[in-house]
Amino acid sequence: MKESIQTQMYIIKAECYKCDAPMNIAIIKSEKRNGFCGPEAFSTEEKRIAENNGVIIREQHSYTMEQTYDANTCPHCNAFVGQHYLLTEYFVPAECSDYEYKVIDIS
Repeated sequence: MKESIQTQMYIIKAECYKCDAPMNIAIIKSEKRNGFCGPEAFSTEEKRIAENNGVIIREQHSYTMEQTYDANTCPHCNAFVGQHYLLTEYFVPAECSDYEYKVIDIS
């Protein structure tokens, strides 16, 4: 019997890199998606789950990536966490106990 592939959303309690205000970050870990993804790849239901857990998701333009996509956004200064920094600055430190987080099973 084949095991179901788990998809989990991590809600990380962190601080905004720009203004240091409290900010919740959402990231999904999923074998189905070959690893990790941020709000740019969330379904409508996944965005709703994140927002119900205090995450602000807004469409933002990345000059580095030269594209516009949904991103975790600071509720205080509107700075956003780009795709590049999602893992290195938030997920990995959370896994190393630098930030509190909770895990929500999606599937």
